[in-house]
Amino acid sequence: MSNDSQIAHAEEATMWSNPADHFRPNMKVVTMYSDRNWNVQTWMDLKAKWLDAWYLPWWSPLYQAGLWFSQRNRNLWLVENHLNYRPYKWRRNTEDSKY
Repeated sequence: MSNDSQIAHAEEATMWSNPADHFRPNMKVVTMYSDRNWNVQTWMDLKAKWLDAWYLPWWSPLYQAGLWFSQRNRNLWLVENHLNYRPYKWRRNTEDSKY
């Protein structure tokens, strides 16, 4: 086996070693960047406008789903970044507690 065929064989073996590589785009020219804080604020303003409609009561499934998704994302982001996701009055008291 020549050196060139060994290199070609090694490249074929490692090409699809990770299944995610098949879906990972490698076109950095097409990648678009935006300010995440602006995106989140704009989305929250738009959602507040939609959920403020007079014909959408707070107990409807659409209203609850609109609130649930962003609250879940916020809690996951806080947990991933080792921040406290619970409101202050429900946090565990670690100073005075025995447990």
